[in-house]
Amino acid sequence: ISRGLDLEMLASTLKGMAVQYIFGHITAHTAKMVNVLNEALGESYIDSKDMQNVELLAEVVTSSLHSSVASTVSTLTSSPGAAHAAPVLLSDELPDWAQLGPDHVHVRECRLVQDVSELYAQADPTATRKLKLHLDVAEVLLFPLPFS
Repeated sequence: ISRGLDLEMLASTLKGMAVQYIFGHITAHTAKMVNVLNEALGESYIDSKDMQNVELLAEVVTSSLHSSVASTVSTLTSSPGAAHAAPVLLSDELPDWAQLGPDHVHVRECRLVQDVSELYAQADPTATRKLKLHLDVAEVLLFPLPFS
């Protein structure tokens, strides 16, 4: 059943926006789809990862994130506007998270409002697609340098 989406056009658009596409295979049934898209796009745009073994999930995700961050840093430091920017330094050491003190940050989350009266009591009840900003506080651990 077609719902008006053209997967090849969507993947091409994402590629044109420099979006990194990583696809996790739980079974081999989706391999053909990824292969067809990569052939249509003229290269191996979609990076496939085997996700069948749940025990390796964290390792696969961490490896993909590492690759994505390294690629992003490389892209940002090689862009024309980066000619005058200071080079990005990467640390070879892994952070000792136990020794780092937490930083307090504010988390802002936009949520779809289900009832417009949450925004304004006298609002038109037919109004839709309004977002409500949710604020929260969290503690995060930050390492001084990006690490590879």
